[in-house]
Amino acid sequence: MVRWVVGIFFCFCFLTVGAVSIAAPLPPSILVLNESAMVGPFYRKAYDALRATLTANSSQPVSIYLEQLELERFGGDRYEQDLKTHFESKYVDKPIGVIVAVGFGALDFVLRLRAEMFTGVPVVFVMVDEAALQRLNIPPDVTGRTSAVKFQDFLNAARVVVPDLQRIAIVGDRWDKQTAYRHLQQEIPAPSAAFGIIDLVGLPMRELKRRVAVLPERTAIAYTSIFSDGEGTSYPPVDALRLVAEVANRPIVVAAETFVGAGAVGGYVLTPTAIGKEAADLALRILNGESASAIPIADGNFAKPMFDWRQMQRWGVSASSLPPASEIRFREPTVWEQYKAQILAITAAILGQAALIAWLLHERQYRHRAERTARETFSELAQMTAWRRPASCQPSLPMRSNNLLPAS
Repeated sequence: MVRWVVGIFFCFCFLTVGAVSIAAPLPPSILVLNESAMVGPFYRKAYDALRATLTANSSQPVSIYLEQLELERFGGDRYEQDLKTHFESKYVDKPIGVIVAVGFGALDFVLRLRAEMFTGVPVVFVMVDEAALQRLNIPPDVTGRTSAVKFQDFLNAARVVVPDLQRIAIVGDRWDKQTAYRHLQQEIPAPSAAFGIIDLVGLPMRELKRRVAVLPERTAIAYTSIFSDGEGTSYPPVDALRLVAEVANRPIVVAAETFVGAGAVGGYVLTPTAIGKEAADLALRILNGESASAIPIADGNFAKPMFDWRQMQRWGVSASSLPPASEIRFREPTVWEQYKAQILAITAAILGQAALIAWLLHERQYRHRAERTARETFSELAQMTAWRRPASCQPSLPMRSNNLLPAS
């Protein structure tokens, strides 16, 4: 009997402790794993938006840790094992509430190593293509927002820029070195008689600049990203784009907002601010007690058509040919848009002066007419008065007296 009572007591304690541990709130901390290196403005803007959203909307202070995996530069089993060892040591006494994986490479890394590094920590992902997501085994406590960057978007933008498009030249790092755009390799259609593909992927920068300077007519350039010149020098992809745009003889279409303004004419671009904000919103929902498994994976709708007005002028692209709801950046304002207030003020002053002058002229003419009318009236009155005066009142001339005549 005693053993039965003790058994019940320990079972009760176990269930109670388990229930308390399940209901315990998550640590107020977020680990951001960025698949790339934060050498360019895109990932920096996404992280800044994430941090700003957390700061503005969290009811308690949230610790944010950032790790840059740099998967476009480094990779392999040994590199991943070194990262795992480094993270295990670095965060041994830093409990993590939510992991935010930015990009497919970061999500793939977390899912393969999470059982050993961050067991049971819920994961939020952003900027992962839906087709690529299907290749992963997504656990229930992983949620996020997909980003639909497709080759068809490059093609649609290219046809807007070059209405009679016949070829598209693809520019970027080797596919195995790319992170955000690696999935596009499977989407590129086979060359046909009506449409051609010019493959410039993975070329050294010197050779690439030579090739893009002599592309045939009716061609557009689809730029993904370049992190290296192929000869040992690394740089942000936006800087590589500028190098290509300086010599390219055909317009460039892109899929990242931060590339608009660096030599590209535009395209259907991902907006990093929206990506960072959505990641923060999902992470906060989980930190506030909502289960990650209860938040369905959905399309983030982070892409929108955006174009550079200066490049549109260069390549003769009309604003009327752009997709609906397109945003045009760097548009030079008209004289009316730039000096609207000044023009209205000057116009009002001129109209006021004109009205005053017109009134003064009217008054002058009215006064002259009044004076002329007064003179005419006075003259008529004088004539009427003279005509009506009686004869007795008329003045008489003195009679000449004969006595006053001299004697003859």
